[in-house]
Amino acid sequence: MLQMLLDGIRGMGRLFTGERGSAGTVRDSVSPIACRRCWSVISYMSALLTFCMAPTGTLFAQVVNVTKIINYSQTSATDVAQSPMYSFCVDVDGLSSTSTPPTFSGPVNVAAVASWYNNGRLVWNANDRCIPALAGWGAGTIGNDWGSSTLTDLNSKFGSGTYTVVVNGASYSLGLTGDAYPNPPLLTLSGGAWSNGKYVINPGSPLTITSNAFTAYGSHRDDRVGLGAISSDFGTAIAGTSQYYSVVPGNNYVTYTLPALTFVGGRNYFVGVQFTAMVDLQGNLNSASYGAASYTTNTLMSISADSSAPLMVALTVIKAGTGSGTVTSSPTGINCGSTCRTTVNSGTSVTLTATPTSGSSFAGWNGDCTGTGTCALSINAATNVTATFNIPPPIVVNPVQPVAPPPATQSAYTVTTGQMPTAAVTTTATGTLGNATVTVTLDLSKVLSGGSFAEQGQFAAGYNIYVVALVPSGVLGLPSATFFMLPATGAWAVLGSPIAAYMTGLAQNATNSVVITVLQGTDVTALVGTELYVGYGTSDTEMLAVGRYRGVYKVQ
Repeated sequence: MLQMLLDGIRGMGRLFTGERGSAGTVRDSVSPIACRRCWSVISYMSALLTFCMAPTGTLFAQVVNVTKIINYSQTSATDVAQSPMYSFCVDVDGLSSTSTPPTFSGPVNVAAVASWYNNGRLVWNANDRCIPALAGWGAGTIGNDWGSSTLTDLNSKFGSGTYTVVVNGASYSLGLTGDAYPNPPLLTLSGGAWSNGKYVINPGSPLTITSNAFTAYGSHRDDRVGLGAISSDFGTAIAGTSQYYSVVPGNNYVTYTLPALTFVGGRNYFVGVQFTAMVDLQGNLNSASYGAASYTTNTLMSISADSSAPLMVALTVIKAGTGSGTVTSSPTGINCGSTCRTTVNSGTSVTLTATPTSGSSFAGWNGDCTGTGTCALSINAATNVTATFNIPPPIVVNPVQPVAPPPATQSAYTVTTGQMPTAAVTTTATGTLGNATVTVTLDLSKVLSGGSFAEQGQFAAGYNIYVVALVPSGVLGLPSATFFMLPATGAWAVLGSPIAAYMTGLAQNATNSVVITVLQGTDVTALVGTELYVGYGTSDTEMLAVGRYRGVYKVQ
């Protein structure tokens, strides 16, 4: 299988460099096309590390692939152009060269490809392999598969439908239907710079390669993302990585870093990424053999290793601790957050700033920076910095300690803009921190101006009472300060909208005094700093608009 991956790239590389195919390579009326087996450098590199291995770590004994491919080339950070090569491939790998030749059949326009079709017999191809032990069988008179200059031409010769591949008497019937070509792959690189359609990098710099998202990842029988690098003569595999949705369902992209000195100055390389949608799968990736029908997109780009290019070095930020926060850099490049690694010119001065989220604190730097202030770096080599954010531990109190009286003024509370009169509220706190009872008596005759509650008549009808608690960050393990509400059920809940009322529809001629039991026999040792509020209004919106609420107690 490994060669199957490599040879497709060789074909793509010839298109990229202008080299024409060798004798026997399929040509059409528009341009010479070299489709040397069906996969790409990306797949080849990925295969070198993982693709030829089952997820359990067992080398595939036999892999059958029926594939259609659209190829792209990338010449800038954002420019991905469709290459004039569309491929159809039937490949069998892991089968001895002395075996009976596999055969394939299906919706093939045999008259249009008669000289290539070879009566459906696959051909052993060992001449175009960098690892002969993994040479394999391919369709075509020399096992080089088919290339067309347009997708229309490809589809006119190889239609949608069921392709049957027979290997040593075993039949694989694979449905290649739906034209489920993945979105065009795009490479994002860090470590060098684009110049004249190539990515130029100093060999002493690391190179980080990240693919864009495979948008349909996980929507087929299986899906795969792979990327990698290979020498421009296609003889040396550099490195790569790949993943299947069935094994790694979380990420729909891949990233890989090639360390400094991977490349040799004065030489060129290819780097690419491949998205594969397996629309049919016979067997599975955990077995010793399987057959797959796939639609694939490849993007290939050129790397130039230039020792005179600026030397780039990597800066990596790692976040640790029980809390959360972000690390940003000046100049820009790090926003960690999401971007925790960048490369800069050797000798660059970078300042890192750590900002904890609400409820967390910044504990300090480790690695190539120390202290708790900003981190000032002069970067001349690979630099690694760890930023630690922690959630402050809860305050430990004595449960037999008597509860404190309510604060004397509203300035003790976080929310201090309430307009409910002081005389309208009486708070009583009794017991201990391990067994606390807090009641609030609301004198409705003093909540509304213009007389007692009963005297308000129709204007008093339909008023509600609201009870809210503000629990500070770190308490109960909360990452940030959080509001809770006490509804009529008596069960505290996270504040919602609208705010659930503690008591509703207070009608005229009702008593002027309402007693609210906020806490009853409650252990508040883990709630130190929690603030309690009471509000009154025809709705939560009306209450908040006029500010008819106030703080009534604080656990301390």
